[in-house]
Amino acid sequence: MATPLETVRTFIEEKINKNDPAGILSMLSEDIYYQNMPLKPARGIAEMAEFIADMGEIQDMTLKIHHIAENADGVVFTERSDSWTMNGVKVVCPFVGVFQVRDGKIVSWKDYFDLDQWASSGQHSPEFWAKWGPEALKKDPAHVGA
Repeated sequence: MATPLETVRTFIEEKINKNDPAGILSMLSEDIYYQNMPLKPARGIAEMAEFIADMGEIQDMTLKIHHIAENADGVVFTERSDSWTMNGVKVVCPFVGVFQVRDGKIVSWKDYFDLDQWASSGQHSPEFWAKWGPEALKKDPAHVGA
């Protein structure tokens, strides 16, 4: 079985960078916890699929890994430059990702980045931000800060 670091590298390079939504979902656990900090999280594979669909059509998505490390507990940290084009608008943004892998599946994925850089791009509709944005997070009953 692949190490957690190998799993995350494959996930990024072979699934995300090749724009393979089915492949992305196949590498996630049924109980995946995914959050673009500070947006509302997706809990479970169905919500993750919904988030991917709500993102809309992405062209030219590339997550470039600059550094990747795994700790003794199998938590994988990535420092990346992510770029993607949607609705004719390209965004390039630095990210730090924290992944937890169990039994070869990603069970938790949190990305940290400059939200204003993404939000100000105009890539997404007001409906997307209403459903997934920081205000939706505040209304999420499971959110610690709610």
